[in-house]
Amino acid sequence: MFRNWSIHPHIRSFQGLLMGGYVSPKFLHRKALKPLEYLYGSMANVWKPLYAMVWLAFLQIVIVVAPGIPTRLVDLHVLLGLVILGLAHYDNMLLKKIGAPNRVKRIAKAIAILATVQPLLGVMLYVRLRFGIPGFDVPWVQVVTFIHLVIALAIITQASSVATSHDMWSEGEFAAATKPV
Repeated sequence: MFRNWSIHPHIRSFQGLLMGGYVSPKFLHRKALKPLEYLYGSMANVWKPLYAMVWLAFLQIVIVVAPGIPTRLVDLHVLLGLVILGLAHYDNMLLKKIGAPNRVKRIAKAIAILATVQPLLGVMLYVRLRFGIPGFDVPWVQVVTFIHLVIALAIITQASSVATSHDMWSEGEFAAATKPV
């Protein structure tokens, strides 16, 4: 599936060199990724969407914990949640395509799974909060809210972990031992 492009010098690309030499040829020519490539630059800049997810998750949590939030901020929370869901799956796909450490890939996959569970809980809370439909009361609202919050905190912590570890790995900071201070 993945090719070591250093074996094939006649098809080596600049992006392949930047990503450690492991690039799927389909990945470089995939048309669906072109808009995101323009947004984040070359595919070698994987750190940009990783850190974007961290900051968007932080903003989403800040919006919800603000005292007396108006309904339009709840709508913004939902919109940011959908962006984070897409970004989590995009980051997972990007990390699968490069030669990143397996632990980073596993954590990114877990983030994508957690981000997929969030809308399931969020829809129940949103319908109850936004529309207040009589008879549609989520059982154990506090439990669902608590689980939603715990998953959101797990997403932001793991996303920051993935972003930092990928950044350190890509710059080769794990290659040399440092002296104790």
